[in-house]
Amino acid sequence: MRIHIRVIHRRIRSILRNTGLTAQGSATRDEADVAQLGYLLSETTDATFEEAQASVLALTRVVTVLGLGVGE
Repeated sequence: MRIHIRVIHRRIRSILRNTGLTAQGSATRDEADVAQLGYLLSETTDATFEEAQASVLALTRVVTVLGLGVGE
């Protein structure tokens, strides 16, 4: 894993904590020109997720955020 990926992981986890979310699990797929980071998050509201999403998108080197949810 390249160094900048670890830095981005730490920053994303910090953003999640600051918005009251918990990363219950994570995964990384690192390819030559792109890294994909995935997180399984604690239960949240749309507003909290959108706040975290906006903060993550503001990070350098982050291109997009994809959020998938499970409803009851």
